Amino acid sequence: MVGSPLSLEEIIGNVDDDELWYINYAVLNPNMPEDVLRKLKRVYVNGIATCVALNPSTPIEVLEELAKECPEYVAENPNVPLHLLESFVEKRLKEGVSSSIMSQIVSHQYRKSKIGTTIEDVLFSYDQFGRVVYGIILNPKVPGEVLEKLVNDPLSFIREKIAMHPNTPPDSLRKLAEEYPGYVAINPNTPPDLLRELAEEYPDSVAKNPNTPPDLLRELAEKCPGSVAKNPNTPPDLLRELAEKCPGYVAKNPNTPPDLLRELAKEYPNSVAQNPNTPSDVLQEMVQPLIREAEIEEIKYIMRMSDRVRGEMKKTSGREGEIEVQ
Repeated sequence: MVGSPLSLEEIIGNVDDDELWYINYAVLNPNMPEDVLRKLKRVYVNGIATCVALNPSTPIEVLEELAKECPEYVAENPNVPLHLLESFVEKRLKEGVSSSIMSQIVSHQYRKSKIGTTIEDVLFSYDQFGRVVYGIILNPKVPGEVLEKLVNDPLSFIREKIAMHPNTPPDSLRKLAEEYPGYVAINPNTPPDLLRELAEEYPDSVAKNPNTPPDLLRELAEKCPGSVAKNPNTPPDLLRELAEKCPGYVAKNPNTPPDLLRELAKEYPNSVAQNPNTPSDVLQEMVQPLIREAEIEEIKYIMRMSDRVRGEMKKTSGREGEIEVQ
């Protein structure tokens, strides 16, 4: 009796563990063709379907199908459609976190040193929509309007992640600043007036924030020179002042003026070479010695070849002279 053919899921299930790694990586690769991703969308063995859910090239209709089975991974996909994210959030707001899950998390906080897991592990074990929310806040392209709805999530580490997310709206960051001021202080979306309030208690974080206004950076330069020297918003004249204290950081700052980069290139060539504002002639000077050395080597080679040719010519002419004498 002839048996039925093996399904794609059964075939993948029989693959050796050593080979599965590259298969998973291949399915995650955004260059994977869409038609292949469509074929793999129902292969749940060995995490293949979750890799399809995470792939930014997965078609929208496939993501909509996978949202029913593995929404936490679809939520993390940078190309997930807005209507799916909104549906995830609405369900989270409606259902919240059950008391049993909260008790598991609270008890875990007292036992974590013994069991060796994180709060995220507990959440992933007990709270499916908590996993979905976690996927949403890991998504680099999640819109601010979605994050705004999650600001009051009952889980503290969800709120903490939102305080760090660069897409969190300014008004939401104002609310979160009361609970997580340190994270809000470094968030690039934090408004300047709030950064001024946070600067006294969190000067180094504010000094690193690319949204910190130049006048506030001047105030922080004495207390946090290194962080100010690295900030791309630091004005050129202040970078000149900081070049004595933190020359290496100034050499990398894209706001450093070209003439100062020329000076710093002598002692900090690696940093200056990475600076997008470095003049082309300075970059050329860095490689010119190597080019010159290669040119000299080429000249030496030509001279050696010329000497050899002349030597061969002398030998040839000498033999011809001997023949004539004979």
